[in-house]
Amino acid sequence: MFCLTYSKQSDSFSINNSPPVNGRSAYFCRLQSCYDVTVKGKKLQKALKRAIPSDILGTLDQMVSQQVTQLKD
Repeated sequence: MFCLTYSKQSDSFSINNSPPVNGRSAYFCRLQSCYDVTVKGKKLQKALKRAIPSDILGTLDQMVSQQVTQLKD
């Protein structure tokens, strides 16, 4: 699973944060179909109660694409 967290304190997003940071988080599976539904339905924005910057969505898209490639190999 992927985790996207928004920290109000630092006004920033983190992906798959380790160690965990305080803030509002949204989790979604690593499958392309899950990601597509999540992004198209704006479920991340709703869960985090915040607009997701395009660079963060681009990074998530790359991570999901890499995961799909690894699963095919």
